[in-house]
Amino acid sequence: MSKKIFNIQYILALVAALSFIGCAKDNGAPRRATENMDLGNKAMMQAYIATVNASRNAIYVDGALTSGAVIASGGVFPTASTAYAFALTSGLHTFQVRDTLRTATQVPLTFPVDVMPQKNYTVFLYDTISTPKQKVVETKINTTDDGMARIRIANFVYSKVDLPGIDIYSAVQKQNIATNVKITDVTEFIPYPANVVDTFTVRLTGTTTDLVNTGTGTNQFIRVILTPRAKRHYTFVFRGSYTSTASTAAQTRMFSSFINY
Repeated sequence: MSKKIFNIQYILALVAALSFIGCAKDNGAPRRATENMDLGNKAMMQAYIATVNASRNAIYVDGALTSGAVIASGGVFPTASTAYAFALTSGLHTFQVRDTLRTATQVPLTFPVDVMPQKNYTVFLYDTISTPKQKVVETKINTTDDGMARIRIANFVYSKVDLPGIDIYSAVQKQNIATNVKITDVTEFIPYPANVVDTFTVRLTGTTTDLVNTGTGTNQFIRVILTPRAKRHYTFVFRGSYTSTASTAAQTRMFSSFINY
């Protein structure tokens, strides 16, 4: 009798299992989790680290680690190899940037960011690890296919004393493409000829001499060498400690670029 009961239970279990498998099929394809492809209520965000001496920064949004790998001064998240920006739902968010090392001396920076749907933003982290600061600006992408690139200038060099603004000089154009950009200023994008290699250097406003660091090596010259591509948007950033002119120092004055779009 017990053997018959066992056989009946076995058959019922087998039928239930086959029924479950049949329900899980959809024309032979396995089910997938529903994907939300609607970006209508999303904003796009980039983060750039200009903080002097930052070495292991991580970015948290609403308490969740967002940046993944740690970022040092001069780094951008996301990197162009993965994506140009990460998505945020529109509205108010809490950002925190901090060093991942438990014994780090960097002061954590927590700040609110309010974003609008279908807009692009960049948050610049700057100053020093003992007095970190931030500035969020809208990144106004122009998708017009006019054969031009777009360039903007951001000045986040660190200085204990007031400095004049900076001019950015183009070797190809033989003129300044931006003038009197003060510390923490971020200019609007300007159209720029594409597909021509150019060298962009930094000058103090009103001067005709390129800034350089002392010593030798790739960091001696404060410049960006770039071949802008059509429809691409680039941000050039002047960063580092203004008084640190040694080309091998961790605080070296630097001029670099990253892609926004």
